[in-house]
Amino acid sequence: MLRYVYYHNWFTGREGCPKGEDGGCPRDFYSHLFMVGMGGEKMEGDPGTLLEEAQLRLSTVETWQASVANERDVYRYGAMPEEVLELLGGPWSEKCTPGSYTMYGVSLIQDKIKFGESEVSYPVKCPHDLRPAERMRYIPRRMTEAQMSDYHISLWFDRRPFVQEEAAQSLAMTLFVCVCLLTAAMMFHNDVSQLVLYPVETMISRVQTIRDNPMTAIQMAEEEFRKETGGDLGGRRSGSKTGEG
Repeated sequence: MLRYVYYHNWFTGREGCPKGEDGGCPRDFYSHLFMVGMGGEKMEGDPGTLLEEAQLRLSTVETWQASVANERDVYRYGAMPEEVLELLGGPWSEKCTPGSYTMYGVSLIQDKIKFGESEVSYPVKCPHDLRPAERMRYIPRRMTEAQMSDYHISLWFDRRPFVQEEAAQSLAMTLFVCVCLLTAAMMFHNDVSQLVLYPVETMISRVQTIRDNPMTAIQMAEEEFRKETGGDLGGRRSGSKTGEG
């Protein structure tokens, strides 16, 4: 149990891995354990005996943390505050109803605590204090439905770092799509203006000019012819006359 709890240490997951050391730590994951308890139909009555048998002793928890602190394994579990050790080694007295069943357990982040670079700014006593997307439950699978209905260990994980990272990436993706759509719209508008709008406006302007003064049509034709021939309008005319002679 303690190995599992420390493997997903909530406080090391927020603080980070030890600096200058290779290997892994709970910071490598986006979800961390914040509550352990026992749930089921037998929890609705007087679950005193079951809870006493399941809960951890404070001396065991303190011995475990001391031994972990001296280890130099590749995966570093990290430590927990003294207040959390007392909670972890105390009675599972917090009653919660995360679903259709009753659960008794202990939350490791039920009080505001600052431990190194990690800080519990939003206390969570029960799983329903978090949004459904921010929590996840794990239970033993190797048991029958009847056994699980009677009682089972419930391990709850805080998925807020994952949700925050997912939200940030979703915002970045939305911004990227908006920029792409805006760029495409500007390019499309420019093409439409160059190929359709400007020629139509020019044509309408010339029609209105010819309507006001029909003689300007000859001048417009000469200007267009001059553009096509590179301005050699006189040479073309003289050449055509010489050919006729």
